[in-house]
Amino acid sequence: MTKPCPGDQQYYPADVPEKFWECSNGTAYLFDCPAGLHWDTELLTCNYPEAAGWEPPAGRTSGGRRSASLGSEGMQRLETKHIQGQVITHTIVKPLL
Repeated sequence: MTKPCPGDQQYYPADVPEKFWECSNGTAYLFDCPAGLHWDTELLTCNYPEAAGWEPPAGRTSGGRRSASLGSEGMQRLETKHIQGQVITHTIVKPLL
């Protein structure tokens, strides 16, 4: 995925902590951090989540809540994220064996 570079910097945070934008010749390219790492906006590299201190770009909100319960269908995990003012909820059911 590409888009025009928003300014003079070479690197920009993406909307999620696992990705970042790198600018080259006026075009921004979206890259993934290696598995388990987050974009560190101070060091401009991928880093461990607890060290990266990732925060969403200005004007965006992020955060989430996870909970798990054992229902009649099996283990249920509920994940809620807040992205651009929208609440997105996923329920994942793992059947009982």
